[in-house]
Amino acid sequence: PLMRSAAALGVRAWRQNQSVPASDEAGYRLSDVIMVARDSAALAPVLDSGLWLEMQSDGGPIWTDDRANPLSILKAGALKQ
Repeated sequence: PLMRSAAALGVRAWRQNQSVPASDEAGYRLSDVIMVARDSAALAPVLDSGLWLEMQSDGGPIWTDDRANPLSILKAGALKQ
């Protein structure tokens, strides 16, 4: 849904490709980071780090004010503590 919605708005998105293994330290949590922009040239210094992969559409429906289902993208067990 994110990428179809982004494409409809004329923007592109990148997801951080993190290769650092998880830690057992208290408070440590893995995170997903997404960056959205209209002009990738403005992001060149960040994108050149090699930590970002451009996201592709999954073919899902475009989210709008009238239709959006954020829970549909959660991974199984994501809401468990």
